[in-house]
Amino acid sequence: MIDGISGANIVAAQAAIADSTTPRTRSQGLGLIGAAFGLGFTIGPVIAIITLQASGGNYQAPAFVAAGFSFCSILLSMFWFKETHPQEKRGQITNKGGIFMLGKLRQVIQNPLVGVLLALIFMQRLIFAGVESLLALFTLNRLGMNGSWNAMIFLLIGTLLVVVQGKYIGEWTRRFGERKLIYGGLAILACGLILLSITPNQTVPNYSRDGLIAELQGDETPTTDQIDLLPPDGNNGWLGVIWILLVMFPVAIGAGVITPSINSLITQNVTQADVGSALGVSASLVSLANAITPIIGGLIFQFLGGTALFMLGGLVMIGISLYAFQNLNPQKTVVTTHD
Repeated sequence: MIDGISGANIVAAQAAIADSTTPRTRSQGLGLIGAAFGLGFTIGPVIAIITLQASGGNYQAPAFVAAGFSFCSILLSMFWFKETHPQEKRGQITNKGGIFMLGKLRQVIQNPLVGVLLALIFMQRLIFAGVESLLALFTLNRLGMNGSWNAMIFLLIGTLLVVVQGKYIGEWTRRFGERKLIYGGLAILACGLILLSITPNQTVPNYSRDGLIAELQGDETPTTDQIDLLPPDGNNGWLGVIWILLVMFPVAIGAGVITPSINSLITQNVTQADVGSALGVSASLVSLANAITPIIGGLIFQFLGGTALFMLGGLVMIGISLYAFQNLNPQKTVVTTHD
C-alpha cells in the first residue's frame, strides 16, 4: 500500500519532464525515465548480491540499502530539483471532482485521441508484463535455465531498454515521429513474441535435471508437478540460448519505444493543466495491467503452455498494431498548445 501511494512520484517526474521539454524533445525526455528504470533493474540485483555477501547473508541488509537510496532521492528532490510548473499557474486548477478529481480524469479519457493512446498503453502493457512475469518460468520449462541464466537474459533486456530509451528514442522521434514509432514498436514487439513462442526445445549446455531440482528445492522433496515442469536430460546445446538472446532484441526494442512515444503524444494533446491528470491515468492503467497480467498469463501457461502464451501475446499485439494504425492517424493527432 505504501509503495502504491509513493508510486505517484513517477507521474510527478513525467509531468516535470513535460513542462521542461518541447513536443520535439518530449519522447526523449520521457524515455529517460524508462532508461532509469532499466538501469535500476540492471544494477539493482548486483547491488543486492554485493550487499548480501558483505553482510554475511543478512537479507535485511538490501532493504536498508534500498531505503538509503530512497533517502538520497528525497534529499535531491528537496535541495537540487527546481519546480517546473510556473508559480502563477499553480492555483488555476479547481478541484470540482472531489479529492481524486474524477471529473478531470473523465474529461481526459473522453478526449478521442487520448482515449486511443491510453487504450494502447494499457493493451501493450498487458502483453509485455506477461514477458516480465513469466519469462523465467518459460525458460525454466523450455531451456532448463536456472537463476543465473535468467539473470543474464534480464540483464540484456535492461541494457537494451537503457540504450533505446536513454540514447536513441530522441533521434528516432525527430526522424520518424511518435506515431511511426508506435506503429513500429508494436509490430516489432509482436514479431519478437511470436519468435519467443517457438524457441527451440534445447536445454542449456550445463543443464542437469537432477542438479536443477536440487538447486531449486534444496533439501526438500520436489513435488510431481515441479518435476514435470523441467525438461528431460540429453538435449543440451547452445541453439535455445542463442535463439532467446537474439529474440530479446526485438522484444526489448519494441517495448522500449512504445511507452515514451505514447506518453509524449498524450502530453501534446491535452492542455498543460491536464498533463498531470493524463499521465496519472496512464500510470494507473500500467499498474492495473501489471496486477492482472500474472493471473491471466499464469492460467494460460498452466493450461495451454508457454508456447501458446507468447504466441497468443504476439497475435494480440498484431491486433493492437492494426487498431493503432486505424485510429492513430494524422487527422486525429492535433497538438494542443500549452499556454
